[in-house]
Amino acid sequence: VLDRIPPKTATWLDEYFICQDCGKLYWRGTHYPRLRETIARILHDAH
Repeated sequence: VLDRIPPKTATWLDEYFICQDCGKLYWRGTHYPRLRETIARILHDAH
């Protein structure tokens, strides 16, 4: 897995996820908090 992590990302993050279906590598990057807020707002508005 380490060889698949972008070098700059590896300097500030140590938690990664591999998709069980496609094998792609994912991590909670700088956009993660904003995406969580957007999803929460959409779910709230749907109710």
